Amino acid sequence: AFRGTLIAALLLLAVVGLVWWLDPAPLQPEVQEAQPLFSFEKPELVRVVIHRATDELVLAEQDDGSWIVEGPGWPAARSMVNRVKHQIHDLSARATVIDSPEAPELYGLGQNAIRVELFFRSGDALSFLAGDPNPSAVSFYIQPLSGSAAGGKVYTVKKSALDYYSLDPSEFRERRFATHDANDADRIEADLPGGRRLVLQRTGPF
Repeated sequence: AFRGTLIAALLLLAVVGLVWWLDPAPLQPEVQEAQPLFSFEKPELVRVVIHRATDELVLAEQDDGSWIVEGPGWPAARSMVNRVKHQIHDLSARATVIDSPEAPELYGLGQNAIRVELFFRSGDALSFLAGDPNPSAVSFYIQPLSGSAAGGKVYTVKKSALDYYSLDPSEFRERRFATHDANDADRIEADLPGGRRLVLQRTGPF
């Protein structure tokens, strides 16, 4: 009663075996390591110059370790300085887009591209062009102008590495007008409305 089923099963096994024998093993995709673009120690960065179509921003470290926005003399936002250091110091490309673009403006790397220069204590410098976001809007185009990756190639990098260079200049200014360690405060004096005066004096560790 099961002779037809048994024959069908044997034929199926024969077909599977034949396909397995004739079909070559699928080729494994080649694993490509991310292309390193820049590499430096974060504390070595002392100056950042951002050339834009409408203005130029310069962030510079001072002798006491603080940073300012040269020109207006604003205290530079520590978050922005740290962002430059953190995002660029070991930046790797997500993908290589084109070796030498004939129309760099298609990638935001034409005349209106943002050119960034980084200067270090050693006297060395790095520079690159920061372009537009790619169609996926999760990566930005970049063209290194110096360093090991220089040579005209266009790459994509993570969005967070470049998207802040086009922000308004005020975003590079420190918003906090004063900073200190709260534990260092010893005395607080305040002139209140109505001519009243408030004085808080530390009397012990707590």
